Amino acid sequence: MCDSNLSSLCLTNSCNICYETIDQTNLYLCPNETIKHEYHQECINKWKSTNHDKSNCCPVCNVSLFPLEMSNVFQFRRPVPPRQSYIITRSYLLTKFPDLIEKKVLNLDMENISFIVLDSFQGLTNLEVLYLDHNIINSDNITYELFDGLTNLRELYLHNNNMHYLNIRIFDVLPKLEKITLFENDGIERYVPIEHKHKIITEAMYNELSDIESSDDED
Repeated sequence: MCDSNLSSLCLTNSCNICYETIDQTNLYLCPNETIKHEYHQECINKWKSTNHDKSNCCPVCNVSLFPLEMSNVFQFRRPVPPRQSYIITRSYLLTKFPDLIEKKVLNLDMENISFIVLDSFQGLTNLEVLYLDHNIINSDNITYELFDGLTNLRELYLHNNNMHYLNIRIFDVLPKLEKITLFENDGIERYVPIEHKHKIITEAMYNELSDIESSDDED
């Protein structure tokens, strides 16, 4: 039985992340048998890959997914409502960043972005670094037209999105691209042409670079 405070989210045969139907072929088998909330295996994998402080806990009740990490008393909490997803438009960017045209670094990570309108980055010829990681953007949206005109872009961060393939023509319109992150996107690194493989920043490399930057900031 589900806790009474959580009954609205305990949908029979439904995933408590995407709310779609679950069957035995895609059901996540939770190691902690005290947790009664059900999820698709793919949905819970994405949840656990976010690496935040609750990524190893049930998204609904915050109880550890793993018995060895459980405390003796389980406190059920009212779930946080799901975040609203956002569509990025050029007018939105100009409102949020009045200096958009002059920007060399544009940070749009962890904004729950689901779609970017095609002309959003038009005219950003000064842009050198673009962070689009940790969103819910799919492959159909990451087209070469989206980046066309970003002639000075050197770094593109696309990790932790919902991408399942990669349009390789993005390399044709980004002549100065030196670094690209694609991890946690269903292994789409395999689509990168061999002549551009050296530009891929793996998760381990990214974490190492982040640690170095954090150390430099502390100094």
